[in-house]
Amino acid sequence: LWKCYLSSSFSLEVKSKNRYYVSCLCIDYKINFRFYYIFVYAPAHESFNDSFWNDFTRFILSLDKPFVIIGDLNEIQDNHEKMGGNPPHPSRFRRLNNFISSVCRTFYGSKFTWRKKKSRQDNILEVLDRCLVSIDWIQTYNNAKTYHHPFTSSDHCPISIEYNLQYIKKAPPFRFEIMWTNRKDFANLIQHCWQKKLQGPIYTVSNRKVNF
Repeated sequence: LWKCYLSSSFSLEVKSKNRYYVSCLCIDYKINFRFYYIFVYAPAHESFNDSFWNDFTRFILSLDKPFVIIGDLNEIQDNHEKMGGNPPHPSRFRRLNNFISSVCRTFYGSKFTWRKKKSRQDNILEVLDRCLVSIDWIQTYNNAKTYHHPFTSSDHCPISIEYNLQYIKKAPPFRFEIMWTNRKDFANLIQHCWQKKLQGPIYTVSNRKVNF
């Protein structure tokens, strides 16, 4: 799931696709920033994994812009990313850990994103779905968050990445300028503003008088 609060200022165009992933060029017109979204559904069968990761790694290294990778990578990083069933073989960690040279976003919600069985007694849980981003992407959208949403009817939980750039500039803090004292009516102006009768807490009243 992709959610952007300023979606009207974005465009998304499919650039390439195959059986396992779709690459899209995204343009953020507000800041003239271009990057790739790659939506992934990696193979689950062991016999296809090495060829997929070799091809996918070459593709990512060929990109000339920042990128976001999101989807089902069908691999885990370590023992902590599996609960239940037989212990994972260390070879399962190799492909994903060799691939990850990007930043894995902090997630919110359930740790695990996939479950094999729905009963509590024999449930198997793993972190198969994730979001990875390049360093140059997160430097632009440094407030991005990844969410793991509750399971529904699927054996995978939905995941989403959300970000919202604040384009509106904040007003600068109040600073007194010494040149203001050169105005002939300076003293009268200060007295007039300070004697205004306003309602509210003292700190609110003081701030409003300063802003006059």
